[in-house]
Amino acid sequence: TRSVIPSFIEKLIFTPYNLGYHLEHHLYPTIPFYNLPKLHNLLIENEAYQKEAIVQSSYSNVLRDFIK
Repeated sequence: TRSVIPSFIEKLIFTPYNLGYHLEHHLYPTIPFYNLPKLHNLLIENEAYQKEAIVQSSYSNVLRDFIK
């Protein structure tokens, strides 16, 4: 699984309730959706998480990865 940090428009259309923070949600499913960005910011400081996590900057990048 991966996380997608969407643009403002993508957030409005595709990912209400911070659904783009999918990886964080699976790692800590009891965290409320409104705290997922805070959790992401804490996790991304961890070197192991940075190395292993797949974090995309947009859904178009996700689609591009799937097409490859």
